[in-house]
Amino acid sequence: MTISRNTLILVVVVIGGLAVQPAGQSTPQERRHVFVPAEATIEPLARAVPGGNAVLRVRFAEGSRPPDRVTYQTEYGTVVLADDGKGFDTKSGDGLYTALGNMDLVAARARIERLGRSRTAMPTRTWRHRSRTDVKAVMDPRLWRAGQAYPWEMWGDPSQIDSSRSLLVRDLGVIEDASRTKASCNQPSMGVWSFGYLMEQMANTPVTGVTGPQFARAWLDRWMAAQPVNGWTISARALMQEKIIDPWIAASGGPDDELDLAKAPFRLLAIVNRLDLREQTSYGGGQGGELRFVFRSMNDGCTDLDNTFEVIFEYAVPASSCLSLKALANQWKALGSLALGSPQYNAALEAITQQVVVAGAGGAAPNGSALSQIRTNENLVDPAGGLDWEAREFRIDPATHLLVQDTVAQTPATILRLSNDFSDYVNSHAPGIVFGDYVVPLRYPTIADSFRGGSTIYSASSLWNPTLGATPIVDREARHQFALNTCNGCHYNETDTDFAHVRRAPFGTTPALSGFLTGIFVADPADDLPVRHFDDLERRAVDMDALISEPCFAFPLDLPLLAASH
Repeated sequence: MTISRNTLILVVVVIGGLAVQPAGQSTPQERRHVFVPAEATIEPLARAVPGGNAVLRVRFAEGSRPPDRVTYQTEYGTVVLADDGKGFDTKSGDGLYTALGNMDLVAARARIERLGRSRTAMPTRTWRHRSRTDVKAVMDPRLWRAGQAYPWEMWGDPSQIDSSRSLLVRDLGVIEDASRTKASCNQPSMGVWSFGYLMEQMANTPVTGVTGPQFARAWLDRWMAAQPVNGWTISARALMQEKIIDPWIAASGGPDDELDLAKAPFRLLAIVNRLDLREQTSYGGGQGGELRFVFRSMNDGCTDLDNTFEVIFEYAVPASSCLSLKALANQWKALGSLALGSPQYNAALEAITQQVVVAGAGGAAPNGSALSQIRTNENLVDPAGGLDWEAREFRIDPATHLLVQDTVAQTPATILRLSNDFSDYVNSHAPGIVFGDYVVPLRYPTIADSFRGGSTIYSASSLWNPTLGATPIVDREARHQFALNTCNGCHYNETDTDFAHVRRAPFGTTPALSGFLTGIFVADPADDLPVRHFDDLERRAVDMDALISEPCFAFPLDLPLLAASH
C-alpha cells in the first residue's frame, strides 16, 4: 500500500488551545471565515454629508457574520462597515451592517448602464462554486437614483478580459522566449521564467547559505525514500533517479559536479494568474491570490513523452488591500492590448512576475520567498509504469531552508476515500463546505486519527463517494463541492479531466487545456444529476473584471473562491 497510518501513536501537545505538531509537519493553513452576503444595497444620498455621499447596507448569510465593526480602505479614504446602531445604522446587533462613504456616483451609474446593455455580463455568484448556475439578476439603471436603495452585487463582464493574455498564458512566444526560459531540449537557461532561475530565487543563498543546486537536489531526493507526513508513510518512487536525477547529473558534467540549474530538464508550459484565489481582504488583509508557473519534465532528447512529471510553482501575491489588488489586476488586464509574445508583451509580463518571484519578495516568509507551495502531478516515476498518478505538495521549511513534503491541500488520505470518517466529516461540515468556508483538518475525528493526506494516489477509481455499507453523505452538493476541491477530484472525476488541466506537450507545441478550463458539461460522477457546466477561465474573467470595476466601497461583498486551491 502506498499510504499507511504510522503504527506509533502520534502525540499532540495542546498549549493554550493550539495543537503543536511534531517538527517538520505543518499545521492547517490559516484562513479567515468567508463572510457571505445574502443581500446588499447602496443608497446614493441626495446631498453629501460629512463622511460620504452613499450608504452601503449588507445582510450576511446565516452563520456568516463578521465582527461588529469592519474598517477598510477605499479610493476616497477609510470606511467602517458596522452593526453598532450608530450613524446610518439604525439598530445595533440586528445583523444589518451599514457603512457611510464616498464613491463616484456618476461612474457607478455609467457602469450599471454598460453592464445592463452587455449580453455577457453576469453576477460573480453565477460562478460561486466553479460550475455555472442560473442567477436571476438584472442591472436596472432606472433604480439608481438619490434616496433609493439600489440592490447591489458584484458583477463582471468576461468579454473585458483576454484570458489568453491576462489569465493563463501559454503562447509559444512567451513559454519559449529563449531570453527568459528554455526554448528547446538542450538550451541552457537562467532566464526569469526558467525553472533554474526560480529555484535559485527560492533558495536565496545570501540569506540562507543554501545554494540553488543544493535546494533543487534535496527536493528531488525526497522521492528516493519514504516520507513521513502527518502520520502517514508516503512510499518512495525511486524511478526519480533514473528519469530525472541521473540525466540532469549527466548534463551537468557528471556525479562530481553539482546540478547545473541552467540545464534543469523542465519546460515551461504556462504562466497563470490566480487573483481569484485572493482572500476577502476588507476583513483584515491576507494574500492577493497566486501567481503560478507550470513546468513539465523534458529530458535532453525530448524522448520521454508517454508519461509526464508536472511541477507547479505557486506564489502568494504580496497584495492585501483593495487598491493594491486593483492595481495588480489592471496590470494583468493591460496585457490584453499587447501582441502575445511580442517584446512589449513579454517585458510587461516580466514586470508583473518579478514583483512576486524575486528573492525577498516574501518578506518574513521562509527564505524570504513568496512561494506558497510547489505541487507535483505525475505518473513518470510510478513504479507500476504510469498507471497510478500521484500528487505531492512541498513547502519551504524555515529551519532547514529546504523544501519538505507537506500535506496535500483540502484532501484526505486516499485510503479514507470510502470510509465513514470521510462521510462523517462531510455530513457534519456540509454548510461550510457548500459556502467554501472550511479547511480539511490534519486529524479527524480525534487528534490521534490522521486525516489530511501526505500525497494523493489516483486513477480511474478515485471517486469521493462512500459506498458498500459506509455512512452515506446526505447533502449531495456538499459531496461534490468537497470532492471538487480535492486533488484527485479536481483533476479527474468531478471535472471529467484526464489528470492535468494544462496538458503535456513537447517543445514547439502549445499545451492544450482541459474542458474544465475552456468549457465542458459534466454529469455528477456519483449520481449522474445534475449536469454541471464548467468554464473556469470565464469564471476567472468575470471575477477579475468585477475586481477592477467595482468600487472599493463595495469590497465587503467580494467573494473570491477561497476553498478552491487546485
